Amino acid sequence: MPVMNVEFRLQFATRRDDEAQVFVGFCPALGVYSQGRTREQAENAVVDAVQLVIISCYERDILHSVLRNKGMTKAEPGTITEEHQYIRFEIADFDQTFERSVPVNLLSSQLSEAELCLQH
Repeated sequence: MPVMNVEFRLQFATRRDDEAQVFVGFCPALGVYSQGRTREQAENAVVDAVQLVIISCYERDILHSVLRNKGMTKAEPGTITEEHQYIRFEIADFDQTFERSVPVNLLSSQLSEAELCLQH
């Protein structure tokens, strides 16, 4: 089966919550929070949570609506550069930001043209 790999490159933030004694991870673009005992655990937890949100929205056929409601639009070809950042979030309550790729792998239930040719 053909596989399509889609990657979302998103900005995240973390902070220490002294009252709860955990680190909190946040994805401003999607409004997703998670936590962990260490900063690294919080980072991994929020990235995993974002991946689950994206997959869940895709499976429910609402991903396009959710992304549009969060203010995301199509970037025209040639407008994205390595140093260009389209969405910058100023997060006063968070002391560290990071960027991470969130991969989503999709399997096609249909045969590709190459596979169809091999069958004939």
